[in-house]
Amino acid sequence: MQPWAAPRHAETTLHGCDRAFGLGILHLRGLTLAGRIKDKRTAQQHIDAAWRVAGEFAEDIAEHGIHFGPENTAVHVISTASDMEDHRRALDTADDLIRSGLTLPATRVGPLHMNLSRSRLALGDRDGALESLEEAWNVAPEMARVHPTSQELMRVLTSLHRRSNPRLTRLAKRAGVPF
Repeated sequence: MQPWAAPRHAETTLHGCDRAFGLGILHLRGLTLAGRIKDKRTAQQHIDAAWRVAGEFAEDIAEHGIHFGPENTAVHVISTASDMEDHRRALDTADDLIRSGLTLPATRVGPLHMNLSRSRLALGDRDGALESLEEAWNVAPEMARVHPTSQELMRVLTSLHRRSNPRLTRLAKRAGVPF
């Protein structure tokens, strides 16, 4: 089966919660891939479809270590918006998500904060970027230590700072980045 045929196959062969979960995961993957190649039209189609399917769940569920529901959909939308340099959309989506409270595991919340840091940095908010990166470290320190996005954010933030910043210095030491 061709990858683009998977959603159609899931729509016609699965039923109930299995159908919604399967379609949701496929659309999250689709929007992630479309965002990475900056295909805004395809990304938006997958975003719309993922939100529709996520609406069938009152809260996120996990099957086989894979999460799907409204929260994880928002996390993927934020990541994709950051990838497509739509940083305001990423931050607006995050405001709604964080205001409603997060129940996702640290493995999803850590990358969320890294993506928020990316968007804040792109919009010129260095303090906000540092705050989000600190939150990623607070939530998932092992992940933040090795994640390429975290490492790049740390590199950029330390290179941009020309004066002493105790918060950044502390975080750089934890990350093993000379500062």
